Amino acid sequence: MSSFKTAAMSLNDLGVDRHLDGDVDGAVKCYGNATRMLYEMRSHKSDETGEQPPSSCTSASDERPLDLPEPLPETTAASSRGGVDSRFIGMGRFVTPLKSSFHREEHRTNARDAVTATMLFNASLAKMSRSDFESAKNLLEVALMDLDRNMDDDDDDDVDDVVDEETPLFARLRLMILTNLGMSLYRLGRYDEAADRFEDACALPVLLLQDAQQAQQARAAAVQVRRAPQQHGSSSHHHHHHHHHHHHHHHHRSSSTTTYANALLRALVFSLLNCARALDAAGGHRSLEALGMVRDAGGLCETIGSCFENMDGGGGGGGMAPARDRPDLLSGAAYVEAVIYHTRGQLEHAEASYGQCIQGALSSSSSSSDADAELAAAALYGLGRSLFERRRLSASVAPLRASWSLRSSHLGEGHVDSIESLYALGRSLHDLEQMVDALGIYERCYRLQRQTLGSGHVDALRTACNVARIHRTCGNGADALEACGAAIRGGLESLGESHPFVLDMIATRGMVLHEMGRTEEASAVFGEVARITERMGAPSKFEDHLARCLGGPCLLAERTPGAAAA
Repeated sequence: MSSFKTAAMSLNDLGVDRHLDGDVDGAVKCYGNATRMLYEMRSHKSDETGEQPPSSCTSASDERPLDLPEPLPETTAASSRGGVDSRFIGMGRFVTPLKSSFHREEHRTNARDAVTATMLFNASLAKMSRSDFESAKNLLEVALMDLDRNMDDDDDDDVDDVVDEETPLFARLRLMILTNLGMSLYRLGRYDEAADRFEDACALPVLLLQDAQQAQQARAAAVQVRRAPQQHGSSSHHHHHHHHHHHHHHHHRSSSTTTYANALLRALVFSLLNCARALDAAGGHRSLEALGMVRDAGGLCETIGSCFENMDGGGGGGGMAPARDRPDLLSGAAYVEAVIYHTRGQLEHAEASYGQCIQGALSSSSSSSDADAELAAAALYGLGRSLFERRRLSASVAPLRASWSLRSSHLGEGHVDSIESLYALGRSLHDLEQMVDALGIYERCYRLQRQTLGSGHVDALRTACNVARIHRTCGNGADALEACGAAIRGGLESLGESHPFVLDMIATRGMVLHEMGRTEEASAVFGEVARITERMGAPSKFEDHLARCLGGPCLLAERTPGAAAA
């Protein structure tokens, strides 16, 4: 064993300890130095690669651990940064750094080596925890290339040339790398590429489960063979002792197998949901495929629940509690299904799935947890939006109000999700012509949007626009002019005068002036709108514009005629 390699592995393990203690900078230094040492060792080819790892990293083949760190929901992994982002509900990835002892592996793999890929994986986790997804993606791509390179090296002298059957160690590591690479791409908005990586990851848990099952059958067969001679009465005392010892060992083995199988099934559920969300985000052209994946994931959640609850009395081996975990997986799957139906415009189906998700999240045994409340809030918001889009306005108010109340109490009033729910509630009330209530909500919303997003943000401008319209509808000319003025100033600064939004507000201002009998000022404003539209080379659009402005609430409303804003 090269001393370089031993040192590199020790450095990696030191990095893992620091990482788990929260010292991410210290961890990154350790991983970086360890990886550099390995690359230098490679370039010098200073010693044989075929030596056994040091004794601290090996173990008797019979005791080889079945290891797969627990994949975590992305909403948990990322929640240090202010609450759940609903774009990640249902998704999951790996967050636990790996020690060198993860490399206990069958003897036939001495030519192959996953140490470098492991260290790169660890370094990528540190980058992901800092939201540096570009760097994480680069590290994970190199790690994947490193695994593939090792596969190729092995090809030359492999007896059977069946290297597509990766050893469990490589397959587990590949599963973790692909999952996190997909998540990094998803976070970077590269949804098609993310879906490809997630799809590759889906195949691996199944192969690993088959492998574990075969290994278990082989062990059972070996036990039968060992027991056979003892049926012919060697000392009965000795036989009893041996059998008792084996039973104890087998029980330990089966509980670790259970934990491992559970982790693999959870990894498969997350891979399917990850892939479904990425396909949905990439634009619904593969949304039917995505729905199929979500249904498979839902079925697996049921399986995980029934198998492991029966086996462990609800308490899961190895610190797992499947009885607690299943609701978050199942509710997450229901939410993803609802979102995909929503994208496809199958709103009644979407509403049923949102309802399932809300029920699961609120009845979950840990219903006080933030994650459950935020999941329920996201589903309530989706349900309210869907009802609104079907113009079931009265029905949409209660879920939107509940969503806002949950979000503002768990995330704070100024969180973008809380503001989103508040705005949607205002929109429903606006369309129900409950003007006083709608106005109160819009004004509160506008104040929060300016604080959180800035007064030039398109969401803040849209709200200002609706405030102006309500004032105008209610005949409050002076207040309407003030709101128009604020929206126009913000819009000119951030969007420019030719943006339809800004033109809309300028024209609205003209109309308010006209209605107040200030006709000269009004015609000056209309002249300004005409000049801007001419400069855009579209004079004919001016008439359309006036026609639209004379209509109901504001802009971005093509989907819902006579509505305020999206």
